Amino acid sequence: MAVDGRTRVVVTGIGILCGLGIGRSAVWRTAVAGGSGARPITRFEAEGFGVTIANEVPGFEAGAFMDRRTARRADPASQMAIAAGRLAVDDAAISITDGARAGALIASGTGGSRLREEGTLEFLHRWEELLGGMCRSGFVIEDLVEPLHVKPDAEPGT
Repeated sequence: MAVDGRTRVVVTGIGILCGLGIGRSAVWRTAVAGGSGARPITRFEAEGFGVTIANEVPGFEAGAFMDRRTARRADPASQMAIAAGRLAVDDAAISITDGARAGALIASGTGGSRLREEGTLEFLHRWEELLGGMCRSGFVIEDLVEPLHVKPDAEPGT
């Protein structure tokens, strides 16, 4: 629907998962009470790191928002995006019958870093198997040339 040549957008529901809680009501209650989402990290052993607190989502169970297969295959950031969408639809008390007329705005601090890290490690350990022996020379050449790019007195094009 256009008004004065601009498309109108209506926010009908909010789905939020953050350190303050899960769902609009829970997050609002915690925020109004002056609560904090910061607490000791539990998703991995943080001892020895410079920072040991984070705003992890307390009590998040992916299975409450999707089937086990989807939950098992999805990165935690994707699980939370799905959950946020379901919470927003529930909050709006609507039924989406035409996906072309519905949309979502999703924000994330870091996104799917677990899958990115796992993929990078797998590539580092299995790159030749994954890409084939012909790529080896390309990687070696790039590795040999790369230090020249950071050398302060390197000539252009070297």
